Amino acid sequence: MKKFRKLIASVIVAAMVFGLMATGFAAVPSDVAGTDYEDAVTKLAALNILNGYPDGTFKPDNNVTRAEFTKIAVMELNLGKAVDKATGDTAFSDVKADHWAAPYVKIATERGLLKGYPDGTFRPEANVTYAEAVTILVRMLGYTDEMLKGTWPNNYLAQASQVG
Repeated sequence: MKKFRKLIASVIVAAMVFGLMATGFAAVPSDVAGTDYEDAVTKLAALNILNGYPDGTFKPDNNVTRAEFTKIAVMELNLGKAVDKATGDTAFSDVKADHWAAPYVKIATERGLLKGYPDGTFRPEANVTYAEAVTILVRMLGYTDEMLKGTWPNNYLAQASQVG
């Protein structure tokens, strides 16, 4: 889990370094105020990459779901305008148009960042695995299944290791 959190932190830092500009700082979620997470969470909220939960908390000790990680990836790629225009059901039977993550899932699928399961589901509330997160990150860098030798997830893990 620590490796996964470090991976997410690295991606988020990269997003900030590679040109996203903050337009102002959002309110600090109550459960990160005064913690080691406060500065990072405040900046990511200002960048609209992470927003926390409707109750004003961030829940830093929670696992990250597939839906949440998809939103992080889409927002890190600065695709907010595409999300605003995305409507309707996704390609997955368990992510209908009224699901909060539907526009993010739709855009991520269209951009080739993710695929669902063979049964046609996405399982948005399942925890994202390390291999799934790495796969999305490598795809964010422009790599595709056709470009990588071997089978999933080893091909994506090897590519991630190679590019650092």
